[in-house]
Amino acid sequence: MEPEAAKSYLPIVASLIKGEGGDYAQLLPQSKNFTAWATPKNSEANLVAPDWRYGFKGISTKNSIAIVPLNGAIMKYDNCGAPGTKSIAQYYQQIEQNPNIIGSIMIGDSPGGSADGTGPLSEFIASLSKPSVMWVDGMICSAAYWIGSAHNEIIAGYKTDIVGSIGTYITLYDYRDAMAEMGVKEISIYATASTQKNKIFADALDGKPEQLIKQVIDPFNESFMSGVKKNRYGKGISKEAFTGRTYMANDAINAGLVDSIGNFDYAIERVQKLAKA
Repeated sequence: MEPEAAKSYLPIVASLIKGEGGDYAQLLPQSKNFTAWATPKNSEANLVAPDWRYGFKGISTKNSIAIVPLNGAIMKYDNCGAPGTKSIAQYYQQIEQNPNIIGSIMIGDSPGGSADGTGPLSEFIASLSKPSVMWVDGMICSAAYWIGSAHNEIIAGYKTDIVGSIGTYITLYDYRDAMAEMGVKEISIYATASTQKNKIFADALDGKPEQLIKQVIDPFNESFMSGVKKNRYGKGISKEAFTGRTYMANDAINAGLVDSIGNFDYAIERVQKLAKA
């Protein structure tokens, strides 16, 4: 997840740890249905959003374009009403199998999230035959970019959209001193053979993160980078883009991360042209 976005959740996490109440509405999806986009007058496309129970099953209008949401923190499983990567994969499977749907537009506004489940979803989208476009509506960073890179095209909706943050990290919190001040002492007892269990995390907390980087963080990052490189093959992604940097739309185009800038009507037009190609 893009670090600054992750930090925005810290006040909520702190209040939960302290057992305090609060308004957690910002963690919930803004809408279950997506009806805020009008089809251009000269278009025959019918925009369809996933039903929260049935997804894209039962779509019977020809030349339909499926709208797939990717909002907020990305998780493997559904959370707080927002679809996880497993549910999103089912949406795309339904899109692929429905003869009345010609293609799809994923509307992305996400700082990223869990690496678990992101790679398989990206590979699945990339394997589909129907055209798909990622339309950026604010931000696609980290895991969200990995998913976005699997689409035929990435279109930034506006010049201030933020794209990138291709990289991997783990955040660990050391509560030992705080627990000690509360008079709580943790005692962990391991089986005789469990000499390596949790060791890389314990070592990282003690200032020795080398094995955590080698065994976990670097392998995830290599999968992330290779997935993006494969998805965007021939797009000319700059080496700097793989350092974790973020870009605004115009710079993202120059870095090979985005194909164009255009409004939602333009994204519809691109799906229609790709479907006829």
